[in-house]
Order: sequence, then C-alpha cells, then structure tokens
Amino acid sequence: MYQKIKKLLFHTLVPAVLAAMMVPTAAFAQESSCTASIPVEIQVTGSAVPSDVEYRLVLEAVSANAPMPAESQIIIKNAGKSSFGPITYSSPNDYEYRIYQNSDAQNRFTYDDTVYNVTVRVTNGAEGGLVSEIWAVKDGESSGKADNILFTNHYSRPGGGGGGGGGNPGGGPYVPGGPGVEGDGLTEIVDDGTPLAPGFGDGNGTQINDDPIPLALPKTGDTTNLALWAALMAVSGGCLVFLAVTGRRRDA
Repeated sequence: MYQKIKKLLFHTLVPAVLAAMMVPTAAFAQESSCTASIPVEIQVTGSAVPSDVEYRLVLEAVSANAPMPAESQIIIKNAGKSSFGPITYSSPNDYEYRIYQNSDAQNRFTYDDTVYNVTVRVTNGAEGGLVSEIWAVKDGESSGKADNILFTNHYSRPGGGGGGGGGNPGGGPYVPGGPGVEGDGLTEIVDDGTPLAPGFGDGNGTQINDDPIPLALPKTGDTTNLALWAALMAVSGGCLVFLAVTGRRRDA
C-alpha cells in the first residue's frame, strides 16, 4: 500500500512542480523585448524648389536574423524627418541594415546616392529587459559614425546657370547677384557697364543711351515770324540810306 501511494505521489507531484517552474520562465522570456526606430531625414537645396515632390527611402536587412518593421519603404514629401519602425527585438545581438534613397527621377533634380550601413545593438539592460543602441556609417567609410542619416538633394531652377553636378541633367544653381533670368524682373549688368532695364513683354532689356539730350527753347507765346521782321528791317534800312544820299545831292 505504501509503495502504491509513493508511486502515485511521484507521478503526480513531480510533473506539477516542473510545470509550475516553467510557467514563470516562459512569461519572463515573452516580456524580455524592446523596440527601436531608425530616424532618417531628407533636405533639398536650391532656389524655387517645386512643391509636393515625393522622395523614397528604402530599408534592407543585411543580417539574416534582423527583424523588419511593418513598412520597409517610406515616402517623405518635399523634405523633412521620418523613421523606420518601430522594430521589435527579442534577443541580444547586433542587427545590420542598409538604408538608401530610391526616389523617382525628376527633371532638374540631383539625388543624394549615399548608402548608410546601420547597426542596431540590443543588449541586456542593467535593470532587466533589453535596451538598444543605433548608429550608422556611410558605405565605403571604415570608421566614423554619421551624425544622422541625412540625404541632401538639390534642385536647379531653369535658367539658373551652369551644370549642377551629377544626377539628372539640368542647369546649375542660381547665383545671387549674377545675371538676371528672362522674365524674373531682374536687371542685367553687361560688360560695358551700361544697365539694361527689364523688358515688358519679350524679356529683352531696353538700352539706356549716354547721348546728351538736346534742350528745347522755351515757348513764350509769341508766334511772330522772326525772318519776316528781319526782312522788313533790312528794307527799312535800305530806304533810309537811299533818302540820305538823295538829299545830299539836292543840297549840292
């Protein structure tokens, strides 16, 4: 009888104790996780940049076990900041990613083709649980962490000057103080130093001449013909001379 009770206790209590010990362990493992988000930013330089332009950034996993966020591509309109995440991590490790720009090419835009190698390091926290640390290095650089994951695009407005470097073809950036652009209301300064006033319809400047402006005689309101007066005075003078000569002959 004693042996039967001993076997019954062994077969019932031991499994129950083992099950009770496993439950807290499983709960702790489930709670031991953390989340992280990878911040990114896009800036656009240039003059008169068009609005409502979208730029696409892509996140790729390099490590085979690197978890991914719900969206591996994000769209940033015009410019600004965003982030990939949140990404959930459940075990300590170094997780490697790659971030680059894959925007749809548009005329007169030059796109930043930098590739960032991103590391998310997950470690055990001092107070339990997991903590994460994020840093990025530009592709091709062996050392030196980037201050942030920043992509700088450039827009060259029409008529802005020479080429703007790599990327899509187009004019260079606008240079303040340089020659004016047709239709922009600026005054063009030519080599001889003569200013050209802005045009009103065709964008061509109007030449300002340096020739002296002739002065017009003021009008006094007298409409008498001066030539007629001169003729009358000449005739009168001739008559006076004739009369004087004739008078002397008579006296003689």
